[in-house]
Amino acid sequence: MSSIDQNSWLIDENIGALIRKLREEQGFKGSELAEKAGIDRTYLIKIEKNNMLPSFFVMKKISDSLRKPELLEVYMRIKFPSLILTIKSTSFVNVSTPPSQAL
Repeated sequence: MSSIDQNSWLIDENIGALIRKLREEQGFKGSELAEKAGIDRTYLIKIEKNNMLPSFFVMKKISDSLRKPELLEVYMRIKFPSLILTIKSTSFVNVSTPPSQAL
């Protein structure tokens, strides 16, 4: 199985092509992945052809079915690029630290 180079896929490819590539590498037919993910086969075809961008929950099912959690991160970078930048630039307070000591 190949690993996902997130930067090259964001620039050179699309999420549908990535899903198809990973599916084929794992030997799944489209109908098999669709069944495993609990989605309609025609919906998966539309996703793979980039006619539709799946919801987060559908993408999570596909990611889990392919056993590629990094696929979900690639999806998030495509669908919510400003959110990812915000999360990476935000400082988080350790929730186990009492509020009086957090600052």
